[in-house]
Amino acid sequence: MPRPPQLSALFRAAPLLVLLAPGCNHGKRAVEACEEVAEAISCGDTDYAVVLQCSSYADAECNIVAYFDCLEDNFECQDGTGTFGGDCGELAVCD
Repeated sequence: MPRPPQLSALFRAAPLLVLLAPGCNHGKRAVEACEEVAEAISCGDTDYAVVLQCSSYADAECNIVAYFDCLEDNFECQDGTGTFGGDCGELAVCD
C-alpha cells in the first residue's frame, strides 16, 4: 500500500532534517571552525593547526563555533608572536 504523500515527503526529507537538527554534529562543526581559524590566522612561522589541535574538538557535545569566532576576532600578531586575547574560554564550555 503506498504511503500518503505527506508521509512520503517526510521520509524523503528525514536525512536532511537530521543534518540540520540542533544538537547534531557539534564535533564536526567544531573541528571545521577550528580549521578555518587555523587557516585564517598567521603570525611568524607558527603552524596554528598544530597549536589549536583541531582534531581534539571532534567530541564536542555542544555548539562551540562561537569560541573559534572569538579566537579569530581576538587574535593579534606582533613582532612574529601571535596571541589570543579576549575572554573566549567560556564559549568553549558545554553546560
